[in-house]
Amino acid sequence: MKFVRGLLGVLGFLIGVGLIAWSGSIIQDSRNFLATASTTTGVVTDLRLSSSSRSTTYYPVVRYTAEGAAHTIIGRGGSNPPAYSIGEKVKVIYPPGEPQAGRLNNFMDLWMLPLIPGGLGLVLVLVTLGTLIATRRRRSLNNHLLHTGQRIEAKVTEVAPDTSMQLNGIYPFRIEAQWLDPSVNQMRMFKSDRIWFNPTDYMPAGGHIGVFIDPSNPKKYHVDISFMPKMAT
Repeated sequence: MKFVRGLLGVLGFLIGVGLIAWSGSIIQDSRNFLATASTTTGVVTDLRLSSSSRSTTYYPVVRYTAEGAAHTIIGRGGSNPPAYSIGEKVKVIYPPGEPQAGRLNNFMDLWMLPLIPGGLGLVLVLVTLGTLIATRRRRSLNNHLLHTGQRIEAKVTEVAPDTSMQLNGIYPFRIEAQWLDPSVNQMRMFKSDRIWFNPTDYMPAGGHIGVFIDPSNPKKYHVDISFMPKMAT
């Protein structure tokens, strides 16, 4: 299961980097387009309606004349309410020699397309890196507590599925336990790391489980589940 999660993390990171690279390529194409583009004036002749079960969007239909011929384009950026009105004059830019390849000279038509995959890619990369950093920090803390922490025996209160995470339709389990801290007369609650099978049949006798805590900060702890069988990979 660790291998599968690691593979998914690598794939997520690579997809994110790929989306960012693709976005950068489209941005460079737009910059090259703007560097040589010619400008003309067009008129909004219609508003094309695009409907779905959740929304309705209007795209401007623009007619313009360039290099001696009339051309029609549909704006790439839709909105509701419409950003343009019929009869409105707009700026159109096009590559010399390709007047039919015009674009509206606005942010939506020039930059929104590359920003969407770039934004998604950035989110994927940040989430993947954040998960990796958090996992390594957790492992480092667990190793530190195993060597320097104070071991206490906590009473198992529940073995429950963790519905906050799911992989291939399977929920992991967590062992929950409690311990009365005599130094402050407070009940402390603990949760184990995720276990990708039902650990009920492998629980230690007596209903207690070992927990390593940082004596100076009991909120830092590690529930010892080293006695559990390993998940096959």
